[in-house]
Amino acid sequence: MMSGGTVEDRVSHEGALPIRDVVKIARDAAQGLVYAEKKGIVHRDIKPDNLMLNGEGTVKISDLGLARDASTEVGQEGEEGIFGTPHFIAPEQALGKPVDSRTDIYSLGASLYRLVTGETPFKGASVGEIIRQQIHDEPRDPREIREECPADLADLIAVMMAKDPAERFENAEALAAAIGALSETGRLEGAGGGLGKKLAFAAIGLVVIGAGAFFAFGGKNDPVRPDPDPPKTTENETDPEADAAARAKREAEQRELEVTSRFLAAREFGLGLAGAGRLEDPDALDELAAKYEHAVEAGPDTEKATEARAEAAALREKAKALRQAAADAEAAAEAERRRIETAWTELQAEVTRLEGESRFAAAIAAAIAREETLKGTEREAERQQLLTEIPLRAEAHAREEEADALRDVSAGGFDAARERVDALIAAYSEGLGEGIAFEGIRKLIGAARQRRVEIDELESAKRRADLADDRRAVFAFLRDHYEKLRGPFDLAERDAAIGRVEKELKTDRYRDRIAELRANLDPLRRLRTALAARVADPDAKRLTVSTSAKILPRGNLVEADGNGVTIEDRRGKRETARWSQVPIEEAVRYLFGRMDRSPAESLDLATVCLEAGLVEAAQESLEALDEDGLGELESRAAQLRAEVAREAQARAKLDEIRSLYAAAKGGDSAAWFPLRREVQDFFENFRDTRALVGASDGSRYFPER
Repeated sequence: MMSGGTVEDRVSHEGALPIRDVVKIARDAAQGLVYAEKKGIVHRDIKPDNLMLNGEGTVKISDLGLARDASTEVGQEGEEGIFGTPHFIAPEQALGKPVDSRTDIYSLGASLYRLVTGETPFKGASVGEIIRQQIHDEPRDPREIREECPADLADLIAVMMAKDPAERFENAEALAAAIGALSETGRLEGAGGGLGKKLAFAAIGLVVIGAGAFFAFGGKNDPVRPDPDPPKTTENETDPEADAAARAKREAEQRELEVTSRFLAAREFGLGLAGAGRLEDPDALDELAAKYEHAVEAGPDTEKATEARAEAAALREKAKALRQAAADAEAAAEAERRRIETAWTELQAEVTRLEGESRFAAAIAAAIAREETLKGTEREAERQQLLTEIPLRAEAHAREEEADALRDVSAGGFDAARERVDALIAAYSEGLGEGIAFEGIRKLIGAARQRRVEIDELESAKRRADLADDRRAVFAFLRDHYEKLRGPFDLAERDAAIGRVEKELKTDRYRDRIAELRANLDPLRRLRTALAARVADPDAKRLTVSTSAKILPRGNLVEADGNGVTIEDRRGKRETARWSQVPIEEAVRYLFGRMDRSPAESLDLATVCLEAGLVEAAQESLEALDEDGLGELESRAAQLRAEVAREAQARAKLDEIRSLYAAAKGGDSAAWFPLRREVQDFFENFRDTRALVGASDGSRYFPER
C-alpha cells in the first residue's frame, strides 16, 4: 500500500534530501501529528523509518506499536527499559518521564535533521552514549554540515529539538502552522530573517482607583449690627437719673456690639479654617477657641458671650479629643511599627538559620507564613525580595555542593559524594510546598536526584573500567607466569612479580586467583626441602641424573639446598646447578619424580606439574597415590584430580579445534560450522584453564570484546 517505501530508505540511498522534499515531508508529517493529537495519541517512536511514502509521494506516519493514550499521563512507569529509538528519542522519554505531543515534535525534529544533513543529530559507540547526548548535549547546527540549509529551516529544527518541552512548539497545530509558513525553499515566507526561538509575552493591566473628598461648612446668619447711633436726648434736658440710665444702656449696647463683633470675627476665622481644611487641627481649634474666648472677654454677661463661651468650650474639648486621638494613634502606630520590626527581625534570623542548615524550602515557607503579618507594610516589598533571593542562594549553594561532590567522585569517594547529595535532597525537601515560590527548589531537588543517579553511573563505570583493567593485567601476568614456569625461573623473582601485580589490582575479583598463584609455589619449595632431606639421609636411595637430561649435569646427586643441586660424575668431579637454571620439567623428571615421596609430597608434585602445564606428569603423580592411605588428604587429591582432568579436556579440545581449523583452511568448508561451535564451547567451559591462557592472545578473554 505504501509503494514509496520509507523516508529512511531515501536517505540511506540518496544521502541528504533536497530542501523542497524536506519541507514537503515535514508538512505531511506535521499534519499526521495534528491528527494524532486530535485523537489523543502520543506516537513515541517518530523516526524516518516510520515515515512512509505512498504512490503520490504523500508521507504517512506508521507503526503505532509504542503509541499511548494521551488522555492519561503518558510515561514509562511500570515498563521495563527505555522505549523509543536512541537516535530520535526525546530527552524526557529517555529519562522515563511523562511524555506528550511535544515528545513526538522532538523526534520529528531529529528526523528532519537527518533528512537535511544525511546524519543523525548524535553519534556514539553505544546506545547509552547516544542517549546521554540526547539528554545533555546540543547537536551541531545543520548549516555546519550542509551550508545551503536555510537559516529558517535550521531554526525550526532547533525549536523542535529543544531539551525542555516547554521551549518547543506547544502542540502539533502550532508546529504545522510554523512549517506552513515556510516556502518550498525552506525560508520563511515574507520575512528576511530566521524563524528564531519561541517567545512568550504576558500583559499586565493596572487599574488605578481614585477617591475625592468633599467638605461643606455651614454657619448661622450674621446678626444685624445694631444702630451705632445712640438715641439723642432733648437739648437742655438735665435729668440725672435719665442720663445715668441712658449711659448704662449705651454701655450695655456697646458691650453687646463688641461681643457680637468679636463673635463674628471668630466665626469668619472658623470659616477660613474650614476652607483650609484645618478643622481637625488641634492647634487651629485652640486658636479659634481663643478668638471665641476673646469675644467673651468683651462682655461676659451678654447673651452672645454665652454662645461664644459654649463654642470655645466645644472647640477646646474637640482639640483635646483630637490630641488624645493623635496620641493614641501614634502609640498604636508605634506599637505596630515595633510589631512589624520584631516580625521582620525574627523572619530574617529564621531565614539565616534555615539557610545555614541548607533548608531553603523551609526558609521560603517561613517567609510565606509572614505574609499576613507584613502585608501592606513597608517591609512587604523586602519580604517579596527575600522570596526572590532565597532560591538564588539555594542555587549557589547547590552548585557548591555539586562541585564538592564532583571532587569526591574524582578522588574515588563515591559514598561521600552520595551522602553529600542525599543530605542536600533531604535538607531542600524539608518544608517544600506546592506553590510557585518553591519551583526553583523543586528544580534543584530534581537536579540533585539526577546527580545522584550520575554518581551511581560513574561508580559503575569506574568499577567496570577497573575490572577490565584488572582482567587485562591478570591475563597478561598469567601468560608471562605460565610461560616462565615452563622454563628455568627464579622462585624469589616469581614471588616478587606476584606481589607487584597484586598491588596493581583495583578490585577484589582477581585477588583470590593471584593468591592461588602464590600458594601454588609453596609445593615447589616443599619439594626442594624434601629433596635436600633425602640427599642428606645416608639411608635414602641415591638419585642419579641420566644422560638424557639437557640442563642438569649427569651423575649422582650429592647435595641439595634452597639454592640448587650438586651432582658428581664418575670421575668424582662435582658441578652445581642453580634452581633458577633448571626447568621444572627436568626437575620433575630427574629429581622430584625419582625420589621416594609421601602422599603429601606426591600431591605437591602433581600441583607443581599442573602449574607448569605438565598435565601427563601430574596425572602420573596422582595415579601413583594409594587411595586407601590418603586420610585427610583425600579432599585435596580429589580437587587436584578434577583440575588435572579439566586441563586434559581443555588440551584435547584445543587439539580438536586446531584439527578442524586445519581442515577448514585446507578446503573443507563444512569444517567451519563445527569449528565455530567448538571455539564457542571452549571459551564458555574452559575459561579458567591454563590451556586457554596459553592458546589465547587475550582478544576473546574479555567479555566486553
